[in-house]
Amino acid sequence: MVRLTPFTEKDFAPVLGWITSPELLMQWAGPQLFTYPLNEEQLRAYLQFDQGAYPQAKIFKIVDERNETMGHIELGAINQENGTATICRVFVDSRYRNNGICVEAVRQVLATGFRELDLHRIDLRVFGFNTAAIRC
Repeated sequence: MVRLTPFTEKDFAPVLGWITSPELLMQWAGPQLFTYPLNEEQLRAYLQFDQGAYPQAKIFKIVDERNETMGHIELGAINQENGTATICRVFVDSRYRNNGICVEAVRQVLATGFRELDLHRIDLRVFGFNTAAIRC
């Protein structure tokens, strides 16, 4: 059983521990938002996308029943006017991969977008080399 809970400054350490190379940063976040090495200042700025009455993103950590952080997922590029968003910046700690955690996190973020935000279209932009995301 996994849950999505808001990503906060308290959650920076696991993400900083996971993103250990420029290649991992590219796979997780793409080329626009972050530079390697990832640091707290960049993550603090990232949190601003999830602020205000009409946030541009809903940023979550993925936790288990013990509230242990297992991963990260974002519903980004939220456009309330058009009713659209994109699933992005998905990462599951290597200790928890291949157990359906990502599939469950995607289901929950879709429910957030469709039910809570009343969106009508959510897509996933993914690099062709990211076979795990494509499978999910």
